[in-house]
Amino acid sequence: MAIRLPEPLGYASALVAILGAGRVVVPLDPAAPAATLARVLDVARPDAVVGPDGSGLPPGPAVLRPPGPDEAGEPARAGRTPPAGGIFLCTSGTTGTPKGVLLRDGQLSHVAGCVAIHHRLTPADRGYCCLPLFHVNAEVVGLLATLAARACLVLDRRFSRREKIYPREIEDFLLAQPGVRSAAVVGARDEVLGERPVAYVVPAGPARPGQLADELRAACEAALPRPQRPAAFHLVPELPLGATGKVARARLRELASAQPDTSTRGRAAPAEGACRPTASATTARATATAAYRSGA
Repeated sequence: MAIRLPEPLGYASALVAILGAGRVVVPLDPAAPAATLARVLDVARPDAVVGPDGSGLPPGPAVLRPPGPDEAGEPARAGRTPPAGGIFLCTSGTTGTPKGVLLRDGQLSHVAGCVAIHHRLTPADRGYCCLPLFHVNAEVVGLLATLAARACLVLDRRFSRREKIYPREIEDFLLAQPGVRSAAVVGARDEVLGERPVAYVVPAGPARPGQLADELRAACEAALPRPQRPAAFHLVPELPLGATGKVARARLRELASAQPDTSTRGRAAPAEGACRPTASATTARATATAAYRSGA
């Protein structure tokens, strides 16, 4: 059974209830685009999705609305031993078919118990979880380890999204888009998140910076989770290469650091700003070209 709930307390309650019933949980990012959800659900194939409604979900699985705070759920049935459940983890599938792995309840219990012992958790302890509960660390190291120790856990309603971003997944997605010959993604400073991904793209045909940047931005918004969407798209004639022929990412990070802060402060990045031929953008293109030609 999949869980797609925006509120962490409801998410935690549903996860524990499904595991307790001996069923397999498929954690879903409630903010994931419809295309990402469709890819994951096509691989996991849950019988139902626990969520407020079916918006953004593909046809197929039933949608189960969890009971509200003043509603009573169905009482548990006694006298039977539930089958072995678990958690089915799945990649987003932005670069191909999602890959899944099933963690059985015995594995989950073992790891959660080891975490509780290692950190010497007791019923008197109160922890804090700032991670979203569709991440395995929040589920096992945070929630299940706390329950194993009979301790207390405070859940952050903001679902903090400071997480590891893998540039290769974003690059592969950009390379699959029309009009892109090559692409590289690096981290640029952001006053709110610390870093945001920034894309350097070499067009495959005649330069059309504004249109191509808009098309790439729209494609990323439709298919990539929010943390993986580049904050800016810089169109350059060539990518800087090192002596081994690989992209000189350190040089790109220097160029990204020279650009204005990528923080959008809750607003969408301007459609033209990232690729407008400003003085700094022109310098970046010239530096990238010079680095490539010199073999640096």
